[in-house]
Amino acid sequence: MKPCSVLRFASTISIMLVLSLPLNAAAQSAEVAINELSALALRYSEVTAATHFGGPELSARVSAYPNSAVPVSRVVENAATLWLEQPGTLVTEGQAVLQLEGSEVHHFLTEYQTRKAHFQLVKKRYDDNRALFARQAISSGSWQEVSQAYQIALLDFEHLDHFYERISSIRDDHLQITLSAPIAGVLMAADSADTALFRVIAAEQIRLQGTLTDQQAELTAIGFGSCQLDIARLEAVSQGFSRIWWSAPLTTHPACQANWQQHLSVVPLYAQAVFRVPGNSIVRHNSQQHVWLKSSASLRLVPVTIVAKDADSFWVQSVALSSASEILSQSVSAVYGHYLGLGGE
Repeated sequence: MKPCSVLRFASTISIMLVLSLPLNAAAQSAEVAINELSALALRYSEVTAATHFGGPELSARVSAYPNSAVPVSRVVENAATLWLEQPGTLVTEGQAVLQLEGSEVHHFLTEYQTRKAHFQLVKKRYDDNRALFARQAISSGSWQEVSQAYQIALLDFEHLDHFYERISSIRDDHLQITLSAPIAGVLMAADSADTALFRVIAAEQIRLQGTLTDQQAELTAIGFGSCQLDIARLEAVSQGFSRIWWSAPLTTHPACQANWQQHLSVVPLYAQAVFRVPGNSIVRHNSQQHVWLKSSASLRLVPVTIVAKDADSFWVQSVALSSASEILSQSVSAVYGHYLGLGGE
């Protein structure tokens, strides 16, 4: 064999040996005999198994599903407005909530009466001709013309009539009207560019809304104070790296009291099989978190994955742990130092 070939062969063998060392070292079990640790004060804790765990607080806002409020259309434009009840407050069905005043109000009332009289005439003609058409006393073309005129008049009048139904009082000079809430719920103001003058959302529709960073654990509930609400909906489509969640209605539990659009900090509850371990039981080994798992005669390092922190504990996942496992919770660093040959604390 040529000298250069010998050198290349030797270099290859050396590289293979070097690369194999970490693998061999990693394959060796990190274990320490308990009888070697008599000089240390050892204490153990039993892990707690759970199917759910609480995570770091999330921001939430009192809201409702889109388009779940009942609108009152903006039929009268540019009239002066006076709120009789402040937006965001609870109102009852039929309660006076808003006054409109000005010449625009007088114009609406006049237009309403004109459209109403016209609709009544068209409807009478429609009813009379329907009876004639049933007896085949008029042609199909004439009946179609009458029906079409009725449908157009009905649509025009219904738009005004629905708004008129919300009027609870009219001032004698016809320059001011008072509007009432269509249902019981939270009164909501609308922007000037909105097609609605205001909206009312039923209390049963009010819930919490927030965003959740995409992760494997399933969000099942949220809580604040003594209130806990199940998650009713988790949007399927992500917005960037997060998804929108919605809770069950606040009326689900009496303890769930919050104001419309109020911002809250809530504790999320996730569904995932985890173990609760003391915070001081964690030791970092080979760039991964571990705990010392106790057996009858030894302590063995087993890897864990931290999924959440809870006060002075961690929620972790590990295939090596069970509900009966005992782990080291005192002198953790000292035992690791002994394992590395560095002596005690």
